[in-house]
Amino acid sequence: MNLDFATTALVIVDMQYGDAHREWGLLSWKRADGEIEVVERYACRLDDLVVPNIQRLQRAFRTNRGEVIFVRIESLTQDGRERSPGHKQRGIHFPPGSKEGEILAEIAPVNDEIVLSKTCGSAFQGTVLEYILRNLQITHVVVVGVVTGSCVQATTCDAVARGFTTLVVDDATATWNDDLQGAAIATMTGAGATALSTDEVLAALRESAPA
Repeated sequence: MNLDFATTALVIVDMQYGDAHREWGLLSWKRADGEIEVVERYACRLDDLVVPNIQRLQRAFRTNRGEVIFVRIESLTQDGRERSPGHKQRGIHFPPGSKEGEILAEIAPVNDEIVLSKTCGSAFQGTVLEYILRNLQITHVVVVGVVTGSCVQATTCDAVARGFTTLVVDDATATWNDDLQGAAIATMTGAGATALSTDEVLAALRESAPA
């Protein structure tokens, strides 16, 4: 596969303190419920694999003037009254300006990279992501982030349904265990996405980079 930086966007899903840091938000709630082993397994995958691989992809896109787009969970209102029914039912609410809504410092946006906020699973249903990608003349999306079987899966499947050539990066996504990771990847590939490793995506991008 040959990917062109001019028509490919890196879409980073929910890599924020509320979803991807052991001391905040979702992981702190799970820790308080006694799910310490689950939290540590997930957090270690983020620390050892997902964050470093996202950084590698960011460097490639930024060096070659590719689009890096962030999607995060963050409410528009302090009481979260506009949230989706699903988020209300599950008690997911990161108020505007909260620490939980911030992108992790290690992969934070630079310059004028686009950051979109949502209060549901799919970035395509909860934001103007499709409108932006069309305006940018993007035809291919590379999806990374968390959680693999929920927001990553929903965003990936919706990208496919909207006609984008969609790649999900297996070693730049995370969920609670290997079985759930495998099941989510299988669902996304079954819907028409392509699952690649970070090395494979970088190799495909390298072929299109200007000399």
